[in-house]
Amino acid sequence: MEALAEKADVKRQARRKVEETRQSVSEKKDELLTKAREASPENATAAATAATQKARENPTPLAVAAGFLFGFMVGRLSRD
Repeated sequence: MEALAEKADVKRQARRKVEETRQSVSEKKDELLTKAREASPENATAAATAATQKARENPTPLAVAAGFLFGFMVGRLSRD
């Protein structure tokens, strides 16, 4: 009965998936930034820092991309 209730709770599944995706993206971002800092000269590091700062100042494009990715994933999962 609990398994059926879990499957029926789409909002909870969606929130969990968003949180998992958010965490995964954050981990990958940190990993890529670390690799980029190790392999890049100072100019590229400054550019990456500026891009990160812009994303923090204006998170709307990032939120739109995350929403699109979430909608895409939900659409893919619902077709199965």
